[in-house]
Amino acid sequence: MGDLIVGYGVLLILIWGIVLPIITFLHELAHAIAVLHLTPLKVTLLIGGWGEGFLFKRERLSIIVNLFSGFFGFVKYDEAEVTDRQYLGITLSGPAASLLLTFLFWGLSLLWGQALFIFLMRVFAVFSFIHFLFSIVPIRYPRWLGRYGGRRSDGLRALSLLRKPVEQ
Repeated sequence: MGDLIVGYGVLLILIWGIVLPIITFLHELAHAIAVLHLTPLKVTLLIGGWGEGFLFKRERLSIIVNLFSGFFGFVKYDEAEVTDRQYLGITLSGPAASLLLTFLFWGLSLLWGQALFIFLMRVFAVFSFIHFLFSIVPIRYPRWLGRYGGRRSDGLRALSLLRKPVEQ
């Protein structure tokens, strides 16, 4: 029984401390790349909370990473300066990346027969898919989700834009 508890503890640390931050980073990086590609704007990618963290800065992109941050991530840019079409592309780029990562990690798990590699790639694939679902389902996140509480999912933001009357 003790080995089982230790095993689940290690798995939880692996997921919370490594898998979720990497998946969240890649999801948010897709949003940031879309901003950089579609607009001339500066963009900040944040993993974890605002404040002290590892900072990477290059031209129009700033990345702030707080280690062991779990699955909290945001991209900050001047949304008032983008067209509806750009906003839709930026918004959907994160979920698209998460779905692509799901297939990529699962595919990688099929390439090599080493058990630990297969296990890790499938953990990444499953949590990438969960991340995709959490971001594409059109909802307002509940308060118990901490930093996401009250915010609109990517799916809800895209749906709101698609339902917006067309200006002529």
